[in-house]
Amino acid sequence: MTNLKILITGPPRIGKTTIIKKITQFLKERKYPLRGFYTEEIKEKGKRLGFKLVTLDGKEIIFSHVDIESPYKVGKYKVDVLSLENHLSILIPLCSEEIIIIDEIGKMECFSQKFRKVIWDLFFKPNPILGSISLKGNKFIEKIKHLPQVRLMEVNQENRNILVETIITEIALKSIKGN
Repeated sequence: MTNLKILITGPPRIGKTTIIKKITQFLKERKYPLRGFYTEEIKEKGKRLGFKLVTLDGKEIIFSHVDIESPYKVGKYKVDVLSLENHLSILIPLCSEEIIIIDEIGKMECFSQKFRKVIWDLFFKPNPILGSISLKGNKFIEKIKHLPQVRLMEVNQENRNILVETIITEIALKSIKGN
């Protein structure tokens, strides 16, 4: 199943993370080898305060919050670049069969030069990738979206419920064909 590189994009809150989590759960249940993370909101009393990375083994890493000190900022959220960089090993594949889950390649994550390097290198490894990427972004985000090996799918209100099935089918077909 090498070289399958699927990235989903779309406006904020359209359901990109939900799609990634549903597909990841499906793959976990079928014992596909997985590495990576997804992003969840940090909320208190219904108010969003930041974001955390959740590794596929359940570890939670706060990397963006309104109350942390950092020169890196997106909107009201400050980004803890060092915290993100200290956990980049969760993206490094141990074998070429591992599917790499990346939610997301976004403006906050891209403050880290190390993150950008790890992500760039992953797109030239044989490992399959399933990830989300900002709809709008910096030059790095645009470069990733335009790599010839990337299949970019835009999530919208009309297709978000069928994208899970579409992507699972593509992964299953690739794994059966073995390429």
